[in-house]
Amino acid sequence: MTSYSLNSDQIEKISFSLPAGWIPLHPIKENNNKPSIATAEMASKALEKAAGLIQFSNNQLMGNKISIIVDDGTRPTPVKDILPVLLKNLKQKNATEDHISIIIAAGSHASMPDDALKNKLGEDIVAHYKVIQHNAQQKDLVPLEVPEAGMTVKVNPAVINADIKIGISSILPHPFAGYGGGPKILMPGVCDRDSLVKHHMINAVHKRARAGITEGNPFQELCMKIAEKIGLDFSINCVYDKHGNIADIVAGTLENAFNEAVDICLQKLGYRVKEKADITICSTYPHTHGIQFCKGLGTPKTITRESGAIILFAPVKNPLPDDFVNAVDFLRNKYGENVAGSIRKIMSEGKMIFDDKSPEFNMALYDLLGRPKVRTLLYAPMIPAETAIKLGFEYMGTIDEGLFSLKKSYPKATVAVLPAGGLIIPV
Repeated sequence: MTSYSLNSDQIEKISFSLPAGWIPLHPIKENNNKPSIATAEMASKALEKAAGLIQFSNNQLMGNKISIIVDDGTRPTPVKDILPVLLKNLKQKNATEDHISIIIAAGSHASMPDDALKNKLGEDIVAHYKVIQHNAQQKDLVPLEVPEAGMTVKVNPAVINADIKIGISSILPHPFAGYGGGPKILMPGVCDRDSLVKHHMINAVHKRARAGITEGNPFQELCMKIAEKIGLDFSINCVYDKHGNIADIVAGTLENAFNEAVDICLQKLGYRVKEKADITICSTYPHTHGIQFCKGLGTPKTITRESGAIILFAPVKNPLPDDFVNAVDFLRNKYGENVAGSIRKIMSEGKMIFDDKSPEFNMALYDLLGRPKVRTLLYAPMIPAETAIKLGFEYMGTIDEGLFSLKKSYPKATVAVLPAGGLIIPV
């Protein structure tokens, strides 16, 4: 009997043992050791290392409008640990507090409530700095021609009109962009809804739009082209290990810092798959915010045989919205067994599956329904059995219940165990 743990959050774990006759193919051997260096110290070292690259290293920031663009609560970036280090650095170069704005790059996500905002940025930051939450449908977005991407995007005015733009994000495996963070802090982070729709729908179904792939991936390449056009003077990127601990922070120019962070990310999170597993057991961590959990389905479906099965632990922090559950139910009833092909066809024409919903909502539907179908058993304390079944899962009350159920169908099986499926890049 081999014992494993699945991530729920940074503290809680769910432990289990594999049944006799099940052989682990790709065990995660790395110990879950906390980093010996604090996040703030990592950030300080990253800024020091990149000092020669930054446009604002010449002590001439007084009077300049500075926008610091950060991701929202759906990402694990420890912004409140990094911001004080960055702000101290800016003040040493004569930046003035009243000229600094912090922009929440929400993309098409809903605005963060006050308590979540304070938790993300820190209460002191919220109290002393101007904080702007981007809204993809606000009326004052500024049009910007991007010939390289063949489109016009509208950008948050606090970003486009800033003299200095700085991004703070996490470089994580992304089911379509290859890697999140970096350029995505600007596109889709601070762009308009129409641009998001035009970019996301058609590019998400491209065969190269997969986790870990950037070259030849139009989803990522167009994000970078749009971000370069908007302009990002400096980029701070967090990289993680397989357990969700910060492994490094990389800072520098947009493209250089992104590429360096991607290389580290692949070293830390790359998961070499010599053969597909009969059974994959994983959590969707770090995708714990509502429908974002659907992002955690890509990797287990990629590494599991079509005749196999997945045991999925989804530690979502709040119940799924009824309209999402109803939309899944509607699509399954409308398209039946052809639901995946029908969704891909709609998106390949650059259209939304549901026009009245957000791009995030539509992308989650594609994550759930548009990929190859593999038998999946779901354990999620915040998702009741009736909802799980409507979403197309088999329901299990505990991980052990799922193991017992599958043992009957698979007395002997090869098994992949992913403590944090959303932090894995299949290679």
